Order: sequence, then structure tokens, then C-alpha cells
Amino acid sequence: MGFLKNQIHINLDVGEGIVDETQLFSKVSAVNIACGGHAGDDFTISSAINLALENQNQIGLHPSYQDRENFGRRSLKLPLDELIDQLHRQYEIFIKNLNRENATLNHIKPHGALYNDLLHNQDLAKTFVKSLSFFSQPLIIYTIYGSALHEEAKAAHFEIQFEAFLDRSYVSSLELTPRSVNGAVLEEPTEVLAQLNNLTINNGLYSLTNTWIPLKAQTYCLHSDHSNTLTILNYLHRNFRA
Repeated sequence: MGFLKNQIHINLDVGEGIVDETQLFSKVSAVNIACGGHAGDDFTISSAINLALENQNQIGLHPSYQDRENFGRRSLKLPLDELIDQLHRQYEIFIKNLNRENATLNHIKPHGALYNDLLHNQDLAKTFVKSLSFFSQPLIIYTIYGSALHEEAKAAHFEIQFEAFLDRSYVSSLELTPRSVNGAVLEEPTEVLAQLNNLTINNGLYSLTNTWIPLKAQTYCLHSDHSNTLTILNYLHRNFRA
């Protein structure tokens, strides 16, 4: 089922310890590996890196606010230097495992509330970009077109890959529907395929209230934290046509 990788760039959030992900890696182009903030430890990071190497996935790290209790889905109002400390601790554990497995880091994608806060908060976006001086090699940054992180990453001359979510509904181009709202998560394969077709053919998607939202994207995200991900990926492989 590797043909989908040649047609479309799908990235997958992994290493979060919720479902068995072993069958998912072969069906996507890139993985974003939790690195200790909302989930993840040496074992899960190393396991995910090895699976990515076996399946020739691009490897990314998936940092978050240090908040396992809320799975990184709650905004934290932190002093900016404390946020950098939290991020650097996650970078350190990830790079330790990456080097041990002799793997290469391709990209970085924030998780959860941190991802959402970086869409609008310019100071936070500057701080996040500043934290990337930790790395000796340039990284690709995944974010949404028009976000604060997009602007700051561009100003700092980082390569950016614009992202859209396949299994989440939207309120606007910069706002996902809150998970507390019915319809926030798309779990039916037909819904996900329709969203992917709109994004790739028409450069946009329909909101939960059926409003058209223009959306520029180069990579398309699925989450591994619900039981339908494998079914969705198999369906996309059978039915998506570029």
C-alpha cells in the first residue's frame, strides 16, 4: 500500500501510547514523535524511530507544553524562558534517542494547545523559533498557512511545510472545532476522503457549519489517538486519486 506516499504527503502523530501504531507507519510519509511533554519516554521514542526507519518515514519531533495530565491540550501561561526550558528538555531526550538509532531529524511540529497558541501569539511564536537554535541542522517547521508561527519562521528563514488536518473539522482557516463540540473529530473514512479531496483539488474545505474555507496545505495530518486511524488510512489507499 505504499503508493499513497507517492501521491500525497500524510503525516501522523505517534508515540503517544494510546493505540498500537505498528501498522500505520507504512501508510504515511512522515511521523511526528511525542518526546516527553504530553506523552513519550525513551522506550516509546526509540520504538517509533525504529519503525520510522523500517518504513522510510520522515522523522519529526512533536513537542508540547509539559502537561501529561491534560495530554498537552490545555494552554499554559508560562514565562517564556520556562517554555524554552520545557522544550529543550524534550529536544534533549529526543536527540539522545535519535543519535542512538543513527537516524536523521527532518521536521518539528508542535502538539495540542501549544500548536494552537502558536497560530496567534506572536511572542510565543518568536520564542518557539528561538528554541530551535538548540539544533545544529536546519529543520522544517509544520504549521498552518498565515499563522504567527508561519510569519516568525519565515522571518528566521526556516523552511515551512503548511499543514491541514484530515480528521478534524474547522471553524476558520486558523481554528479547529473544539474537541468538546460534536463533529470536531472526523472518524468516518468517507468524511476524511471528502476533506482530502477538497484540500487537494479545491485548496480548501467546508467548516462544520458548511462554510467554505480556503486553505493552503502541503502535508495532511492524521492522529493516531483514536481506533479508526488504520481503517481511515486503508480507505484512503483504496480510494484516493491524485
